[in-house]
Amino acid sequence: MKLYAVAIMVMKPDPELQYSGEQSFNFQAVGEDGANLNLHVEVIPGAELALTQEDAREAAMRFALLRYPSSEGWVRHTVSVKGISRRDVLLAASVPDDESSADASDAVV
Repeated sequence: MKLYAVAIMVMKPDPELQYSGEQSFNFQAVGEDGANLNLHVEVIPGAELALTQEDAREAAMRFALLRYPSSEGWVRHTVSVKGISRRDVLLAASVPDDESSADASDAVV
């Protein structure tokens, strides 16, 4: 198994631009017919444990389609996947010596 970073993006036409959130944004575009189109975009970061990059992509897409179903107007389900090396995981989990000593000095006895 390998760890993969995933990013999911979905769009939804939203005439009133009613959605907003930490991982979302709204914008206006001009449609093919020249009409203004308000779109809401959600961007969802995550991680998947999978055997292959394709397995991670498929799992993330299943999540996207369940959480943001086409039947509710969500379109353009897109998934990006990048493998995370063991070295990157270990670097991200490591704590510099100066940080660990600062934590110890702040402890209440």
